[in-house]
Amino acid sequence: TPRLVRFGSKRVVNPTVEIGTRFEKNGVSFATASHSIGDSMVLLAPQQGAGEKVAQIRSIFRATVARPESTDTITDVYAVVKLFRSTPKNVDGIDPYKCYDGLDTELYYDEFLTRVVVVKASQIKCHAATCPFQHPGDVTQFCAVLSLDRVQLFVASLSLYPN
Repeated sequence: TPRLVRFGSKRVVNPTVEIGTRFEKNGVSFATASHSIGDSMVLLAPQQGAGEKVAQIRSIFRATVARPESTDTITDVYAVVKLFRSTPKNVDGIDPYKCYDGLDTELYYDEFLTRVVVVKASQIKCHAATCPFQHPGDVTQFCAVLSLDRVQLFVASLSLYPN
């Protein structure tokens, strides 16, 4: 368990980190890719003007920090993720799922960026479904990504099937 220690005139948490394979957020389970490939594919909420990003969870950890100007501690869950490489907008025309109303897919290359990113669990919006494909006559591997946000899917279904 973390304990407060003196660092100069401030009290800080003696560092503790717990490594895990899964966490729950709003009743939905998320996991590392080595534990469950389906539960590891996620959509990250937009941050600082950037759009949503698709990623895969590689590891999960809980870290405890001290609240500023307090003796309380707070524990947050973090995920180490690898982002899918984005495609330029001019390739959207080859997305085989764009012709279906209600399927709001995004196109990515079927590969990850080399760097890893650490995000708070609160930045993970929902699961994502991925469907790899190769456009005829092209050697590039693509991946169509569908948000599995339960609220977004429910609202979309209402617009497709009114009354």
